[in-house]
Amino acid sequence: MVAGFFSFGRIGKTCVMVLALAFALANIAFASPGIVCEYEPNRNDGKTSSGAPFSVLAETCAHKSLPFGTQVTFTCGDRTAANVVVTDRINADDDVFFVSKRVMSKLTQNGCGVLKVNYVIAQTGDNTTAWGDKGNSWYIAENIRSADISSLYMKLLRLGYKPRVSDDNDSLEVPYVVEHRWAMLIGDLKSLGADVSAVVKREMEMSPMRL
Repeated sequence: MVAGFFSFGRIGKTCVMVLALAFALANIAFASPGIVCEYEPNRNDGKTSSGAPFSVLAETCAHKSLPFGTQVTFTCGDRTAANVVVTDRINADDDVFFVSKRVMSKLTQNGCGVLKVNYVIAQTGDNTTAWGDKGNSWYIAENIRSADISSLYMKLLRLGYKPRVSDDNDSLEVPYVVEHRWAMLIGDLKSLGADVSAVVKREMEMSPMRL
């Protein structure tokens, strides 16, 4: 009986080791090479493209097209950042991610720079935004005017929007993700004293636009 017990123990340990090895090999097989870099240094507040607040302490990232809510696990050497949630959009290649400072600190000792990583999609999100809508389209509010465009630009930035100066330099454009944000944007513009009488909304196909 004792000999049998120890024999079973050895077999059990061997099985566990085999399963652990198989799991590790499976992760390697399904991992993809990618690049991560930290958000721009002055990005420390405001909203992400999904509507979720941005925080350097949150374990979040931005990607060109992965659905909002997708969880990604990154590995760099012996360092890992697991279940990092996609909440933002960037204009970059499919294998590039922008990550928060917290995520970067898990992947490298100095917590900055550009890293080559392997990544695995741990769980695919359903693309739901903070407003409960699906972020399947881009919208742009165009022809936003004000007596002081520069001042309005800065005020919108502080509210978490990503305004752009139009080609004619006398109006602003504001890209956003979901239909629901139109009413919110117009309300914010009115509160800032902007002229919204000629503002128009344009819908676009999903594209790698940086919000």
